[in-house]
Amino acid sequence: IRLHLTDKTAIVNRRGEAISIEDVYGKEAIAFYGPIMTLSIPGSSSVHKFIVLEDSKEAIKDKSISITNKIVINNEEYTLKNQMYFSEDRLMIPLREITETLGYNVNWNQEAYLAELSKGNQWITVKQNEDNYSFAKMLVRLGKSSELINGVTYVPVNFIENVLNLNAKVINDGMLGIY
Repeated sequence: IRLHLTDKTAIVNRRGEAISIEDVYGKEAIAFYGPIMTLSIPGSSSVHKFIVLEDSKEAIKDKSISITNKIVINNEEYTLKNQMYFSEDRLMIPLREITETLGYNVNWNQEAYLAELSKGNQWITVKQNEDNYSFAKMLVRLGKSSELINGVTYVPVNFIENVLNLNAKVINDGMLGIY
């Protein structure tokens, strides 16, 4: 479903305090919408109230990632060639390395300056130095642009949850777990 936030949408945090629409990106939330929804694919509706539950970047930072060269995917440990790092308090992960481990095919489009990921019928694009991640013909904003460092594309950790639709959490004394 595609949800539309308007100037009439009540946007609040867990404590009921009003927050701005800019504070919504990259965060888990509950949306109250309807009663009317379009029959298009995906369906579309206006949001009446939007409650932000948790900021993914803060959840990861608060639990202190201390091991930046290892991840656990479905209970199997992998050592990264390119370490994760914090940029402006956001955990950044190496895109190709992690998504290929998850079974995605990754191609670099030099003309468009973007990474193209595919797995089955999923198609995702990541444009360099932009906070617009394309998934299922929709743009997803994560609150942090991708970064290109020494030929390696890094994305914020909430890419895992908000674009790949997987779970990420800190496990094993500071390693990032992906499920």
